Amino acid sequence: MGLGPNGVFSGSGQVVDDIGAGAAVGTQITVGAMPLRVVGQVADRTMMAGTPILYMSLHDAQALALGGAALVTAVVTRGIPTTVPPGLAVLSNQAVEQSDLAHLSGAVSSINNSKIMMWLVAAMIVAALLYVSALQRVRDFAVLKALGASSLALFGSLALQAVVVTLFAAAFAMVVCNFMGGLFSQPVAIPGIAFATLPAIAVAVGLIASLVALRRATGADPATAFGG
Repeated sequence: MGLGPNGVFSGSGQVVDDIGAGAAVGTQITVGAMPLRVVGQVADRTMMAGTPILYMSLHDAQALALGGAALVTAVVTRGIPTTVPPGLAVLSNQAVEQSDLAHLSGAVSSINNSKIMMWLVAAMIVAALLYVSALQRVRDFAVLKALGASSLALFGSLALQAVVVTLFAAAFAMVVCNFMGGLFSQPVAIPGIAFATLPAIAVAVGLIASLVALRRATGADPATAFGG
């Protein structure tokens, strides 16, 4: 690893860092008590939600972390080794990823709980909007009922309004989220499945929210359409 003339570090005291570390190529940094010169950079190579990774020679890593002892705690290989030294185990990329994510389980749980809370808040906002709209349209609902409109048809109009509002909000969110990565110190990756499921969830939230105004719509007295 590295950017020396042979594709590796050309000597001791050199390091390749992630651009998130803020040390440009050619600058001198100190890790622990060891001075290191940045000879190259990589992008989006972080751990633990944004901690930049430094790449250095094995000799420097052993001197820095193990007091110079000739020990190796992890080896990255191409392909799957058939045998491993005692004390080491073969882990796939997925296993290493899951191990790292296990340390962030509390943060991941908090984010998931926040998502649920935001969906509940969104549902309440849409429900309040529809309820106020229903209050302003009571006479309209009464006229429609007097003309023979069914309760199902009235609910359908409310549901359609709610779905349109939530779909517009979802579309706006999908556009804006692509420009919000710079607001966070760690890399932000939005899975494609999120864009596929968001409209469906938005429709479900709209339908549930429309139930709040259902009683106002279906309970309108046709007599009020004629000033009764």
